[in-house]
Amino acid sequence: MHWIYQGTIEGLRFYTRLPTPQSIHSSDRLNFQSIAWSLPIIGLIIGLSGASILLLSIALGLSPMIGAILSIATLIVVTGGLHEDGLADFTDCLSGKSIDDRLAIMRDSRIGAFGGLALFIALLLRVAALTNLVEHSLLGALGVILIVAPLSRVAGLAPLIFMQPARQDGVAAHAVAPSPQTFIYLLIAITLFGFLPALWLSHPMNAIFATLAALTGVGVVQWRAQQRLGGYTGDVLGAAQQLAEIGALLAFSLS
Repeated sequence: MHWIYQGTIEGLRFYTRLPTPQSIHSSDRLNFQSIAWSLPIIGLIIGLSGASILLLSIALGLSPMIGAILSIATLIVVTGGLHEDGLADFTDCLSGKSIDDRLAIMRDSRIGAFGGLALFIALLLRVAALTNLVEHSLLGALGVILIVAPLSRVAGLAPLIFMQPARQDGVAAHAVAPSPQTFIYLLIAITLFGFLPALWLSHPMNAIFATLAALTGVGVVQWRAQQRLGGYTGDVLGAAQQLAEIGALLAFSLS
């Protein structure tokens, strides 16, 4: 079980800003094959932060919308805006005239109009979907947060598995990708656990729809990345996670 613990620590260091034991040393190359198996644990830890704040907000008498905003804000703080940054950079790069221009835009720390608008729309959709879930069932909404956190991160690994890197330098280009089998097993397992909050929300089939919506969001990012970049980068992975999360939240919100 040591490799699960190792993968969890490495995953927490990559996906979050949470403190981790210094006795575990990360390798030079990110090994997503081992991290992937720990993603349900990592996702639960991330999701617990957002779910706890949502529960506390509602317990204090705040409205579902304010609770949803605080919950999403907590998720962003815990992860350091890792995926949001990827979404903004990827959206900005799509306006570049050539592949080299687009790759250069993604490395620019400044956010352009397209990136800012993408972040704004993404945040609105996440908050609106979570607010809707809370209004239907607080317990169901808490469960959805705990499911969507690992689901979106597993789905967000698809470009790493099924695409070639757009450039040969960078952390993502040298990362060890999980196998397609690992990817499929994890998606099936998380989908099965997703039936529990879906039942609380009275729509059990939404657990399957959530996985399909997450994969559709990732597919859109992959399609555009292949068209405009010829492969994936770290920002592509971040954008994939964001669209997977939005798609899953919207699917769980279906009535």
